[in-house]
Amino acid sequence: MNNATLYTMLILLINRYVRNTPLKLTLSSICVALAVMIGCSRIYLGVHYAGDVLGGWLLGFALSVIIYSMWENKLQD
Repeated sequence: MNNATLYTMLILLINRYVRNTPLKLTLSSICVALAVMIGCSRIYLGVHYAGDVLGGWLLGFALSVIIYSMWENKLQD
């Protein structure tokens, strides 16, 4: 969950503040790849079940989007 939250928040911030489109795409792709690789490695090592990893990704993504939207609303006020 922590890695999904971190990398989703980084993607949201990259999309907001980076103006260069190729750089934005590259950095976002790296963040997605890292989140997927970390989750898959947890399953491969037998530390978590696939459902645990999927749930962590979904919860982390939702948490990041909620916090980011609250932050955006605060900046607009």
